[in-house]
Amino acid sequence: MAFQPNALDSITLNKNRYLLGEHPAWAERLYCQEGRQGFVYQLIPEGANTGFLAMKVFKSNFRIPSLVYRSELMHAYSAIKGLVVSNRTVIIPQNEFELLAKHNDLMYAVVMPWVYGPKWYDVLMDKQPMTRSLSRKTACSLAQILASMEQMGLAHCDLSAANLILPGHLETYDSESNEMFFVELVDIEQMYGIGLEKPELLEGGSPGYSDQLSNKEPIWNKYSDRFSGAILICEMLAWSIEEIRLASWGGSYFAPEEIKQDSDRFRLMHAKLEQHWGSAIATLFIRTWDSGELIQCPTFGEWYVAVMSSTEMIEAVNKNVLLPSWSFQNELAQARELEKFGNIPAALLIYNSIKDQLPETDSLYREIEIHLNDYSKRSEIERVSEDFEKKVTNEQLGNKANLKKRMIYILGGFAVLILCSAMIFNQSGKPEKNTEALIIQATTVQETIEPSITKEPTVVPTQIVTPEPTPTLTVTATPKSTIKPTPVATAIVNHEKPLKILVKPTSIPIAKPTSSPVAKPTQAEINAMVNKFGDLLFQYKIPNNIILAKQILNKLSKTSISRDKISKMQKELKETEKLIGK
Repeated sequence: MAFQPNALDSITLNKNRYLLGEHPAWAERLYCQEGRQGFVYQLIPEGANTGFLAMKVFKSNFRIPSLVYRSELMHAYSAIKGLVVSNRTVIIPQNEFELLAKHNDLMYAVVMPWVYGPKWYDVLMDKQPMTRSLSRKTACSLAQILASMEQMGLAHCDLSAANLILPGHLETYDSESNEMFFVELVDIEQMYGIGLEKPELLEGGSPGYSDQLSNKEPIWNKYSDRFSGAILICEMLAWSIEEIRLASWGGSYFAPEEIKQDSDRFRLMHAKLEQHWGSAIATLFIRTWDSGELIQCPTFGEWYVAVMSSTEMIEAVNKNVLLPSWSFQNELAQARELEKFGNIPAALLIYNSIKDQLPETDSLYREIEIHLNDYSKRSEIERVSEDFEKKVTNEQLGNKANLKKRMIYILGGFAVLILCSAMIFNQSGKPEKNTEALIIQATTVQETIEPSITKEPTVVPTQIVTPEPTPTLTVTATPKSTIKPTPVATAIVNHEKPLKILVKPTSIPIAKPTSSPVAKPTQAEINAMVNKFGDLLFQYKIPNNIILAKQILNKLSKTSISRDKISKMQKELKETEKLIGK
């Protein structure tokens, strides 16, 4: 039997009775919201103090059994601000047999907390005016949610105005007592995340927020939200400007066919963002609009910092107005979160921004100042460690170069010695043909040696055997001729009969090349490398940090540091690698 309820009909879930809610504007009319994948009903608990629930009944194409396991994995994300609907359960036959026997349309329906507030889609359609402060708060909240998700490798994959609910726009909203964040994301069934399987039926991006002309196929990866999220942030920032509201297309500011095109709405949006929110916001908008791939769009961490830097807080600083420390708790928490995930430059930017707005006598000012000084010391240690590494590398390269030069000189000397021997033999009255043969042989030896000296020597040369003529010769006399040695020996000069030369090898002692000792690191440089090693393990989530730590440990093992210290550092490295494996 199909599920076709009326307002105030009752339903039993998990042994608890609920009433189907009425529409707030029409009494006795069922409150039901239709989306692309299904229908959402409001459930009001009978005689209980628990909050209202939402039940999403999927259309037949989207009733997929894998929703059960997927919802169990997504339950962990409910602790993230803006993802309260991740706290969900799925209606399955094992738990609700009687209900499903009566209403089979409820198979794999999802039950989750009800989110109060208007949708951003409603604000756009009704062209509701907003103050600058509310506009900034809404955009900043969305940027904070998306930055947190991006840092955890998550993406909504279908961001649009219809999937954003704004509890913060209600007059009764209280951030201290309300479980809901200022902005909440809904329709998260096709969310991307590590460990989540790709949905069997994946829909493309929503019109007005996705580049449907360039992306023919639906995108499901960790970068999926970068374009649509940026457009939503710009809409929220600019919505306090009347010209933007009047020029809006409808359910989104841009018409679907205008995405990434040069249009009047694009030029107006860029001009108003730069005029009212500064060049940093306008530049991020242009980078997003001109991006060829989603990965080229700015990160949401960049958006969050830019929006925070364009707030009334900065205006207060320009007017020399110092704000109390309690007003920076959200910004301080965001800076610590960025620091935790290794985005140090963005964290330091927020820390400095907070510090500039506090009086020097404030305790938070002194706390941030100490924290920043600590980072300065770490940077100095990293610089000393890098200088030491460069010094050792340069010394090693210099030693290799000096060794090559010595080998060139030694081998060149052997060639000269061979030539001198030939000349002495010639002056003693022996035939010049022998001299010619020896010169050609010496030239050939030198040409053979010179290419090899460009390679790094691996062993110390021992002895080179040179020919020395003996008194026993068989010679055919010919007229004397002047011999001109050539750089390349091709053949021995033609004679009536070839010369037969008997040679006896002799050994010539050669001095072994010595290498200059490599300077040992000082104790200060060793301490700097130890501190650098600890910092790399502390920030092990940053790519290549573990590799750098291993290199430093290898260098330290060759210094005067104690073996116990090396063993302890090796143990710390293994424990950190286990954390990465988990």
